[in-house]
Amino acid sequence: MTVSRSPGAARTLRGELRALVTPGPRMADEWACVASVLLAILLAHMLGATMVAWAAFTAFVLLKSDVGETLLRGVMRMTGTLIGSPLALAVVPYASGSVAVSMTAAALVGAVGLYGMITARRAYAWLLFGLTFEMILLDKIARPDLDTLDFARTRLLEVAAGTIACTLVSLAVGAMAGKRWWMDRKPPPDRMRWHPQAARHAAQAGLAIATLPLLHALFRIPELPQAAVTIMAVMIVPVAGIGKSGFVPVTRRLLHRAVGCLAGAHLLWRSCCLPRAASRSSSPELASASSSAATSRTACPR
Repeated sequence: MTVSRSPGAARTLRGELRALVTPGPRMADEWACVASVLLAILLAHMLGATMVAWAAFTAFVLLKSDVGETLLRGVMRMTGTLIGSPLALAVVPYASGSVAVSMTAAALVGAVGLYGMITARRAYAWLLFGLTFEMILLDKIARPDLDTLDFARTRLLEVAAGTIACTLVSLAVGAMAGKRWWMDRKPPPDRMRWHPQAARHAAQAGLAIATLPLLHALFRIPELPQAAVTIMAVMIVPVAGIGKSGFVPVTRRLLHRAVGCLAGAHLLWRSCCLPRAASRSSSPELASASSSAATSRTACPR
């Protein structure tokens, strides 16, 4: 199998790598992102979080060039998580043992969270509210022995570690750049009234999430939380882009997500799994070669 190499793609990659060492705002943002992720991993280990990767992901998605926006997104992420976790802890004991109840709960909370994400002023908090609830519920369905209280606690620790790391790095970068971010506050977005097209779009997402407990009951499909994250992520489209149907923008986002996941998995396989497999396969050959050489030396007369 041969892989075609596009000159344009190679040129783009070289440009992206060059930006890492070219002084300017782009370089500052990228290295700030690296520092934020590394600090989040360190804080997550110090706090005793289990899923350290989620802390790193939090730090990665929160960081923005604008310090004030980073702080606001951090507050909203923590707020959404703090609201979604207790609700999940209250509902999960009743929902996890019943497919019908779990489907209803997943659909309602998923639809409300997505509707708030695409229409509310504090959209990010609504998204994290829905995501946190779905992750705890679906993880409990996939793993009945899961301690939901401990899972919710480590989820809070992971989000807190990523948020604190991102905030500290953003404040440090802003201070070094001499930014007076508190003087340059952006006006809040306008409130949006009831939007029937957005409600229909959110209901479709809720129905899609509702199928996950049923699919698990029928086919024991693993990693249900990631499926819910995918559904909510690809359904996030601007209200103006929904129209009579959000099929086109959602399909485009699905394609982008699939390509990105495949590219990331391929890179991980090439960098981690392939070298290990090669070393394991070469070890018996080396042992056989050494044994043959020793036999030859023994059989050969001096």
